[in-house]
Amino acid sequence: MRKNVAGQSISASMVSASDGSDFAGNVTCYVEVDDGGMALGQGTSPSGSCTYKGNAKHTYYPTQAETNGEHVEFTFVGSGAVTATINVQTKILTQAQEEKLAAAATSMTLFVVQSGATTTEIPTDIAEATPDHFKDRVMNFTTGALAGQTVRIDAYANGGVFTVSGATEAPDQGDEGVIT
Repeated sequence: MRKNVAGQSISASMVSASDGSDFAGNVTCYVEVDDGGMALGQGTSPSGSCTYKGNAKHTYYPTQAETNGEHVEFTFVGSGAVTATINVQTKILTQAQEEKLAAAATSMTLFVVQSGATTTEIPTDIAEATPDHFKDRVMNFTTGALAGQTVRIDAYANGGVFTVSGATEAPDQGDEGVIT
């Protein structure tokens, strides 16, 4: 579910409290945004009503405001049914933004430093066979003493060994990063 976006839906399967069979009766949805207290849903008329879709499935259509939180709980209640609560962690990126981020990520390569690194020679777990495949790109360290530091790749040798410039100290075995 996307954060602060109208036109979404959420569903719950409801069962009878007496025998566990599919529940097809009326169901009302209550909403709690970021632990702010449970309130009757406002997404449908009458307030909080759900649409029965068949096979025990009841669907609620929240308002935009009801999705405007990091954590949203939807509680489905029906007389004679087992109550169901659905917890949702909302997404802040739009679909288009997620697609752009995924496309950008395909040009990134993750690495883990192996033993014997120096400030200019960094062996990694990368198995690319083409020499200088990563030349003129950068290594961005995400863990260890070099976390947050970026070094330029001057050369790459088969076996995952990088020749770099600009490292202030040698990374430790197990340090991680991304090549961009």
